[in-house]
Amino acid sequence: MKKELFAVVILVLMILASIYNYRHLERITNDVLALVDRSLEQAETGNWDEARRLAEEAARLWTSYDGYTHIFLRHSEITDAEGVLYNYLQQVYDENTRTAKAARDAARARLEHLVQVEKLRPGSIF
Repeated sequence: MKKELFAVVILVLMILASIYNYRHLERITNDVLALVDRSLEQAETGNWDEARRLAEEAARLWTSYDGYTHIFLRHSEITDAEGVLYNYLQQVYDENTRTAKAARDAARARLEHLVQVEKLRPGSIF
């Protein structure tokens, strides 16, 4: 009986940890994407200095979670996410609204996909 109870407790802990991981990653990506969206809004009005500042802040915010992401995400996912964020930043530096919008869309798609992969499913526990 003790072994079964121990197994149930471990299973519940794994489910709770998965839920926490999903929520935390969702919050991180939402915060980063909010900065990217605000940056693009500034770029579209021609305020490139503020657009750069916000894009740089988004990149800094993402990298500030390196300790967490390097433990809980695959390295290739981290590299892809950093790549799309820095591509967006480069487009803002180039002051090209059209390509910045496309880069923002790519960053949004990549980061949202990252969160979806972490969603709690039977396969993510067993």
